[in-house]
Amino acid sequence: MSTTILSSQKQSGPKTPETNSPAGERRFLTLAEAAWEISCTRRFLENRISDNELSTFKPSKRLVRISRAEFDRWIETFTSKRNIL
Repeated sequence: MSTTILSSQKQSGPKTPETNSPAGERRFLTLAEAAWEISCTRRFLENRISDNELSTFKPSKRLVRISRAEFDRWIETFTSKRNIL
């Protein structure tokens, strides 16, 4: 039995149940999707949100969404700070 994963079989991250499309195509991400994209935990992102580094959209008390544009902006800010050092 081979354990090699073909490129067509690779995991592309969380998919939305209603559209089955990759999270990269959506306007808003869940914390789990955003965490998966940068290989971190949800708690890490929750701390960034509480430190006001990352803004969110909260349609209800329990649901937290991050705008794709905001997430990309935050990643760019974080990576550019690391390149300066």
